[in-house]
Amino acid sequence: MRKKYKIISLFTGGGGLDLGFEKTGLFESVACIESEPLFYETLRINKSKGFMKRAKIFNDSVGEINVSPFLKQNNLKYVNGVIGGPPCESFSVMGKKDGITSSKGKLVFDFFDWVVNACPNFFLMENVPRLANIENGSVLKKLIRIPTEAGYKVNYKILNASHFGAATKRERLFLVGVKSEKPFEWPSRSHGESDLFNQLVPLVTTKDAFENLPKASKLKPGSPQGHYEIKHSDVVKKRFSELKQGQWDKIRKRAKLCYASPSPALVAGNLSGIRSHIHPELPRELTNRESARLHGFPDKFEFFGNHASMGKQIANSVPVQLAEALAKSIAKCLMN
Repeated sequence: MRKKYKIISLFTGGGGLDLGFEKTGLFESVACIESEPLFYETLRINKSKGFMKRAKIFNDSVGEINVSPFLKQNNLKYVNGVIGGPPCESFSVMGKKDGITSSKGKLVFDFFDWVVNACPNFFLMENVPRLANIENGSVLKKLIRIPTEAGYKVNYKILNASHFGAATKRERLFLVGVKSEKPFEWPSRSHGESDLFNQLVPLVTTKDAFENLPKASKLKPGSPQGHYEIKHSDVVKKRFSELKQGQWDKIRKRAKLCYASPSPALVAGNLSGIRSHIHPELPRELTNRESARLHGFPDKFEFFGNHASMGKQIANSVPVQLAEALAKSIAKCLMN
């Protein structure tokens, strides 16, 4: 049996990247580092449920750890990969757009400090697509220069999760670097409308994602966890009811989902808010479990915290199917 590639995940969040990598059966997380206590608890709880079961879970700030001593103390002197998504608020269209001048923006450089010190066979960093355009692309060039000078062959690409089997159109920028004789090749699109030149699997729709999900519970915590009704006023319910599937609610600035297509991207706010979309049929916003289904999280995977913090973990995550597709492409590059 082939030995699994060992990975460290930074800014782990809700664990979508780790789940996708581990789902291939070719990788295992050996360390997950997450500074937000609520998100850390999510990782800790799910480790006890069999997810990321080999990983040491750390509630620490990536940028405040002295990398080399940390790796030595935790017997992590040799790992195959470093993966993660530094906070994107500084680069997001919805955020302050203060780029690398902010403390959070500078965390992208901390990610590469780990890469240089851990010297893995590969790294994968994800962030918002806007990162490619900040300061006319000069920020991304600065980032790429760091691993390139450390001997990595580096590529970046913006990918749409629905093209790889997720029920969401979420787009993310991925930066992949490898130390391998084989060139890294991006995963080929697997889902969409087939034509004479390709044979694609149909897109996974919102209806597909919600299949076999029971009626939402009246009370918390819901079954599966996080699947309980969201309460709204009669005025809001009436407005939601009058919207057709696929229409936009101008007041709450969110979509009423269409059963026949993937969901628009979920939008995370701060810890006090989450912009959930509206259910295709019912006059309410999505439950957290419905949102988790859109991102490919299994029903037994649980999220820690209140409704908003749970929702933020889901909305910020890399959809599991997209992470899995990337992991398979990286594995092909690593295999002899």
